[in-house]
Amino acid sequence: MKEHLETLLKKFVKYNSAEFADKFLKLSEDVYYDAVIISPGWTASKIFSKSEYSVQVVSQHTYTSVQLITMEEKKVAWIQCVPGSCNVIDYLGYCAGLNFGKLIFFGAAGGLTEEYTIGTVCTPSSCIAGSMAEAYLMENPLDWKPFQEIFPNNPEWIDSVCELADFSVKKAKVFCTDSIFCEYNHLDFITGFQTDLIEMETSGFYRMAELLEKPSIALLVVSDNSITGQPLFGMSQEQLADFNHSCQVLIPQIIERIVLQQKCNKVE
Repeated sequence: MKEHLETLLKKFVKYNSAEFADKFLKLSEDVYYDAVIISPGWTASKIFSKSEYSVQVVSQHTYTSVQLITMEEKKVAWIQCVPGSCNVIDYLGYCAGLNFGKLIFFGAAGGLTEEYTIGTVCTPSSCIAGSMAEAYLMENPLDWKPFQEIFPNNPEWIDSVCELADFSVKKAKVFCTDSIFCEYNHLDFITGFQTDLIEMETSGFYRMAELLEKPSIALLVVSDNSITGQPLFGMSQEQLADFNHSCQVLIPQIIERIVLQQKCNKVE
């Protein structure tokens, strides 16, 4: 954990509780978690519904939940949060005091070029930070430069993870937005960054991954495409089958291989 994150954590604890992760998330600092997965809107029981692995509900709140996946002798904490970079930053901040190995993000994304069809599995090569939540990670929020390019903290480890998959994981340039409703009015601006995908969280995820100093990867499944006219709601039966196959078969497969087979490279 970098010194700046330690400072943020101390300030948070000062006004809250040193046992916040234990009391709220029901995740213990005394337990080693082989991976922490954060996912806006998605639960482990949904994604791993076709898997042989045990999924146990650890905590349940109005909009969020924490579930524990047991993979052989490995423990994986899955945190379902509300969509938005601000929520990913907050929940990973709550986890800063936990003892864990790898950090994984799972979510959906919209395609911005024709090649990103529904069901395509991707990982960001970089993220354009169109979210303002990252500004609050700065010592002075006024120092934050909106729409800067954020890169994964350990690209070599991501390459080795992609090699584990039996399917293609496409690297894509991602635009991160604060508003799904408003993004369609700014598609020319957004695609002007030569972006392939649009979603809400991965720039905040990789900023937190850098501060946490954990080997990290974001996994995205394409759910719609504004350029080809495939809407967010209204998939055909074939498109829905492709999307569900990626979410419930391909994503669990690669997570399983990350947890059981992939060693952690040191993050500088």
